[in-house]
Amino acid sequence: MKKLKIADHVIFYSKSKSINCSNCQLERVKNSLVIQSGLKISKQGKYLEIFGEIDQLYDHLKKYCVQINFLQIYKLCSVNVEKEKKKIYKIRQRVTNDEKIAKVYELDGGDIQQINKEIQILRLLKHKNIVQMEEVYQEDNRLILVFDNLEGGDLAKIMLLKQFCEDTIRIIIKQILQGIVYLHDLGIFHRDLKPENILFKNQEQIEQLQIIDFALADFYCGENKYIFTRCGTPGYVAPEILQDKRYTLNVDVFSVGVILFMLLTQKNPFIKEQFNYEQIITANYDCQIDYSEVKCSTECLDLLKKCLKVDQHKRISARDALSHPFILGTFSTEQIQFRIKTQSQLQKQKSNGSLRKIIHIGSLDSPRFSQKQSIKSLHTESPIDTTSDSPGTPKSARTENRFSNFKFSKQQQWNSFRVSKFKK
Repeated sequence: MKKLKIADHVIFYSKSKSINCSNCQLERVKNSLVIQSGLKISKQGKYLEIFGEIDQLYDHLKKYCVQINFLQIYKLCSVNVEKEKKKIYKIRQRVTNDEKIAKVYELDGGDIQQINKEIQILRLLKHKNIVQMEEVYQEDNRLILVFDNLEGGDLAKIMLLKQFCEDTIRIIIKQILQGIVYLHDLGIFHRDLKPENILFKNQEQIEQLQIIDFALADFYCGENKYIFTRCGTPGYVAPEILQDKRYTLNVDVFSVGVILFMLLTQKNPFIKEQFNYEQIITANYDCQIDYSEVKCSTECLDLLKKCLKVDQHKRISARDALSHPFILGTFSTEQIQFRIKTQSQLQKQKSNGSLRKIIHIGSLDSPRFSQKQSIKSLHTESPIDTTSDSPGTPKSARTENRFSNFKFSKQQQWNSFRVSKFKK
């Protein structure tokens, strides 16, 4: 019997040997010689089997590894979103009946490099205001990401039904900023913040908000070299992105400013009822914002204007915004109330349609990836050097957890992984 030590995607199984489990295939197995069930971790024709009380280890590894037999574990319930190369399903676990969300990518001719980047980023994230990817599956030419089911709906739909008081707006913006500060501390920007990408666990508890959809997220690069450089959703994009300038992490702060503007006015500053796609982009590009309809406290208006600064170098940072007097204002959650709109207001909102215009830029100038690119790239990622922590990895994610009482099969030597010194 051997003791294992775990740090993120790395298993230390002796004082001098470790395994990088990132993108390995993970399976539950049984062995006639061993009474206990086990896990099989395989990559590039090599494999390792671990037997013992493996449930805790499995729960830890399943977001770093890739599993198969998705339809044996889950059943499809309904389609929430359907696009050309992506579908989002509500799914149900066959044994526990737990409801989850599955994001399914069709990989034939898809942007494999960007999908891998999304998975890489999601594996790093662990924050209460950011959605957690729980598992990754590969079935034929499909890649499936499994998330918890957030049943409270997205902010865009809630805004059509409810008008928020300033104290409620403060709580919503504070949670978004907390998530963005966490991302920026890791050197990551989201680049597609909008009400549709803000979900609630429960519609009655606005204190449980999460940021979703990291399809356009990337690591900040001072040279402005990204898979997608000009990307986002018109009406929410920082002007420097549309103007093809080098941009910083503060592009996310601008998007938070647009969301704050909408919470205060129920209008997007760049989207008018009669505007078409090009007009929305032009308005967003020019960034002429009319604050005359914004009715709020002095502190709130000050934060709004600082978030929506056209000059990105004068724009407030996410961390400074989080300590702004408006966000630090005292309030009682017992006093938070939703002001339900009257029927006439709702009818006017629906006819206006300004809050429901969701028009994607996509990747306007990004290179497309060859259809010949193999999905095997997911399983052939080069092992990382486990002698040091990955840059930007949060301290909590580097905490090593000890698992004991495991038995290793010695049928095949694990040669495909880089070995490092044992971390104490």
